[in-house]
Amino acid sequence: MRYLKYVRIDERLIHGQVLIKWLEKHESKRVIIIDDAIMENPILISVMQRSLPKECNLDVYGCEDGARFLSQEVFQYIPMILVRTVSTLVCLEKEGILFEKINIARMPYSPGKEEICENVYMDHSEKELIQYYLKKGSSVYVQMVPDSEKVYLGRIIK
Repeated sequence: MRYLKYVRIDERLIHGQVLIKWLEKHESKRVIIIDDAIMENPILISVMQRSLPKECNLDVYGCEDGARFLSQEVFQYIPMILVRTVSTLVCLEKEGILFEKINIARMPYSPGKEEICENVYMDHSEKELIQYYLKKGSSVYVQMVPDSEKVYLGRIIK
C-alpha cells in the first residue's frame, strides 16, 4: 500500500480556485488528473494544460494507468492530484493507493443524492465509501478554498 499526501475531489477539476489558490497553497508544480473520460478528450486536456502556469506540468491518466503511475513515481514535490468522483478512489485503492487527506470540493446534485454540505451532494454508496476511507485513517473534509474552514465529514457522515 502506498500512502500519498493529498487528493482533491472536484467535478470541475481545473478551474479558478485550483489555479489561483490551491496550487499556491500546496506549492505544486505538477497537476495529476485521474479520470477515464478526460483521458479520452485531447482537446480538453490541451485547454487545461494551457490554463496552468508555465512552470506547472499536467499529467492525465485513466484510472488504472494513473494508479500504476502513482504507485511507482517518486515525487520531488507534492503533486496536486485531482479526481472528479469518490469512486475513482476505489480504482486507485485496488492498485494500492491511499491518501492521507481527501479534500472534497464540489459534488453536484443529481437525483438520489442528498446535501452533505454546501455544493456537496452524495448518494448512499458515496457516503459508504467516505466512511470506509475514514476507517482507513484518511482525513476527509470539505474545503472549497484554502482560507475557508474545513468541514470534517467524520462528524457529519455516520
